[in-house]
Amino acid sequence: EKVELDPVHRIRITLSAVRAAPHDAEARAALASLIDDRSLREPLAAVLADEARAAERADVAATLYEHLADLHEEMDQPLDAIAAMEALISKLPGTAELCDRLAWMYRKAGAWAKAAAMFVEVGELSPDEHGRAALRAAGALYREHKQLDRAAQVFRAIVARRPGDQQAWRQLDDVLSELGQWREVAAVRGSRAERARGVERATLLRSQARALEQAGELEAAAVAVAEAAIHAPDDLSGLIDHADVLVRGGRHGEAATLLEKRLADAIERAAPVDQISALRLRIVGALDDA
Repeated sequence: EKVELDPVHRIRITLSAVRAAPHDAEARAALASLIDDRSLREPLAAVLADEARAAERADVAATLYEHLADLHEEMDQPLDAIAAMEALISKLPGTAELCDRLAWMYRKAGAWAKAAAMFVEVGELSPDEHGRAALRAAGALYREHKQLDRAAQVFRAIVARRPGDQQAWRQLDDVLSELGQWREVAAVRGSRAERARGVERATLLRSQARALEQAGELEAAAVAVAEAAIHAPDDLSGLIDHADVLVRGGRHGEAATLLEKRLADAIERAAPVDQISALRLRIVGALDDA
């Protein structure tokens, strides 16, 4: 006749097997099956916590804390699950997967600052795409909670790791703009322009010029829009931007000369009347502002 074990005895037999072989798949599966049994969860949580604290071997304690975290998550006890994960990581420090799990636990529990810091740690531990994703999560949290300096640091770390990450460049640009750090914004846009070609490069150079103007660097802004014109010579809006920067820098005559040259080219190639009229108005405006 089969003898039915009482729950606590069944739990202790299973935990004894785990203590003897914490990496054994069969022993771990048996412990997982106890977690699945709703009737055993309350006593299992108490015994498992005691066994984890008493374990002398780090690998045994780590296995027990890992399952204790699983158990508390199943019981919808996020704070206890977090405590178990923190204890687990203390036994296995520097494990990116565990840190990532804890970061998401923190985030779900509303502990955004701890979540962001842990995501940064994951980023430092993982040089791959997983690490960059963790850094993006950290940057988003810092930005959402107006910790813009920290957000900027995180996005800088991402582009330093992968210069071609255009999303991170844009996020860094946005954060620095919110901070009003226009010289840094200009530097970011300049770095992006170096990696672009043609019209895209011209557009980035013009945006760099706007940031330089905000920073009071009018001469540098004029240089940027002049370079933009080289990369998109037929772009009328770029020419007008160039002329406007020159006017704001007090270089009215240069602005007028630039516009007059384009006007002559427009007339020669029989450009639309509205384009010719717009250029004439710009020339008058540049001279009137002198």
